[in-house]
Amino acid sequence: LEAIEVLTTHWEVSYDVLLDMTANSMALVPLPTGIGAVTGGASTSDQAALLQDILYYKYKIEVPIKNIDGKLYVRISSHVYNSLDEYKRLAQAVAQLRK
Repeated sequence: LEAIEVLTTHWEVSYDVLLDMTANSMALVPLPTGIGAVTGGASTSDQAALLQDILYYKYKIEVPIKNIDGKLYVRISSHVYNSLDEYKRLAQAVAQLRK
């Protein structure tokens, strides 16, 4: 829940409780408006895959990016091997990509 708070606050987005998976230690957090421009515009599965690759190769962040109904989401998973600092790094990386 803290990771969701970090990301939604940093990106100024709302968490959609209809997509809530926190009971499974996972969550779909919407990416901020305009992030699709990084990958060429419209939010498609191809753009989601490209953004996932950019986060991995440029920032060394491994996180799934999903396209659901034309909107991009990051699917976070909180487990013992993740720290809150890693979610802060993700928040900052996405914010840099929007610039």
